[in-house]
Amino acid sequence: MAYCSTLFVSLLLMVFFVNLSFARPEIKATADLISQVCSKTLNPSLCSDTLKSDPRSATADLKGLGQISIDKAQSNAKQASGTIASLSKQATDPKVKNLINACGTDYQDTVDELNEATQSLKFGDIFSLRQRALAALSYPVGCDNSFKKPPLPEPFVLKQANTKLEGLCSVVVAVADKLIGGSN
Repeated sequence: MAYCSTLFVSLLLMVFFVNLSFARPEIKATADLISQVCSKTLNPSLCSDTLKSDPRSATADLKGLGQISIDKAQSNAKQASGTIASLSKQATDPKVKNLINACGTDYQDTVDELNEATQSLKFGDIFSLRQRALAALSYPVGCDNSFKKPPLPEPFVLKQANTKLEGLCSVVVAVADKLIGGSN
């Protein structure tokens, strides 16, 4: 019985330390770290501007940058949802209107995925964080792609919103990758 207890405690400690080795939030958010993360995104200048503009980044570690990037992407998705609702009201072509409405649903799904990403980050489940970030990224990409076949005119403001949200979600993916890979 004592052997089983010792084995259980040993395994529990091993799992704990393995989890700690994957999540490296102790790395401080220096300009170099922000540059490293942003170089792996779809829009490095958007990433850099976004992270540096948030006062929390001055004292944030890598995990903190993850939360900042989630917050910024989520805020953007919520703001763009209002724009999408306005576009839907203005649309006269029923096919375009349906696509715009579908994009509205996509943006809500993005917000939901980013909520889950926050929970994953909070609990140190970095692999789930990455999956949630990739899922969040897929929705604005899907919105963009829905206007391509059959080709229909995508409202310019929606195209801009998709591009920005894609860029912001890619920051969350890059932070997750950095947390998983350590010094990569």
